Amino acid sequence: MRTAELQSIQALRAIAATTVILVHIPYIGKGAFGVDIFFVISGFIMCYISAENSDDFLLKRVFRIVPLYWLGTMGVFFLALAAPHLLTGTRASAGHLVKSLFLIPYIREDGRVYPMLFLGWTLEYEMFFYLIFGVALALFKKWAALASSLVLLLIVAAGTVFQASATIPRFYSNPLMIEFVLGMGLFWLWKKYRAVLAKLPAGAAIAIVVAGYVYLFFSKMGYDYRPLVQGLPALVIVICSLSLEGAMRFPIWILAIGDASYSLYLFHPYVVQLLDKKVHSLAVLTPVSALMGIIGVLACFLVALVSFRLIEKPSNRALRRLLTTKRGQTGRSPLFAPDVGSGGESRAGRSAEVLPRI
Repeated sequence: MRTAELQSIQALRAIAATTVILVHIPYIGKGAFGVDIFFVISGFIMCYISAENSDDFLLKRVFRIVPLYWLGTMGVFFLALAAPHLLTGTRASAGHLVKSLFLIPYIREDGRVYPMLFLGWTLEYEMFFYLIFGVALALFKKWAALASSLVLLLIVAAGTVFQASATIPRFYSNPLMIEFVLGMGLFWLWKKYRAVLAKLPAGAAIAIVVAGYVYLFFSKMGYDYRPLVQGLPALVIVICSLSLEGAMRFPIWILAIGDASYSLYLFHPYVVQLLDKKVHSLAVLTPVSALMGIIGVLACFLVALVSFRLIEKPSNRALRRLLTTKRGQTGRSPLFAPDVGSGGESRAGRSAEVLPRI
């Protein structure tokens, strides 16, 4: 059985990734809530795809995340070597490169806890969540979401109570991790009340999504209470988007951008920075900078689509093919493969888990 594609989630991923681009266009500087939407989607999608087939869960997540992230990280490293003036908070350090490649949080020269490819901070959270969820799948199978939720909540609570000063404990006990729990909880609700959710009129669902988006765009970022201020509205947006599944047809172009949203998320800073520093300043909103911003977003789409077709998709397929070959030779799956079903994954299973896809 193949996991059914959720076009509503694909479309929402495209919107969330595009929203993150706006953060890095200086005269806009808003849209960080795209990350919150991604994290809620991640919690939901991990439950969704593992319900059909949890074989090699962790390896598949590594195949999905690491190759493109490593490529982007090495690009920043060599840019720091060749043209350090183009970067503000990153220097070419071998130690920082290793920590960045293996998603180990550290404090940069500018005092921020960012890897070399700064957007990778969200991937550090994602991979930590995948690790917890993968172990839970291996140990508890049916109760993996509940077990993962409890572990994440305990980690956040411990960080709040004990106020860890070390970088790694402080980083991973961030309340932002609760947004994965929201996504896993949404999967349980969606599975149980899917028919009820489908009765929400499409017009009402779209209106709520737009209202939630506008609220998040103009609201003040609340880092201390982010799961409430950003996470809950993001949850509502994802719920209403899911209610549109099967109720409307999404344009092919937005689904294509949804497929390429991980590439879009990782590589858009290259395009925006090049445009801002070498073509025309985006510091102040003017008619020309507004036009340049639109051109920049379209250029980000183009780069992402090319990256997805030529790099991201082929690398993921090649690694999965290698995994299948090794499994055929050994007769068993090499890592975390509880016997909960068989079959492949559709596009949703291959790419719908996020990022970041920020």
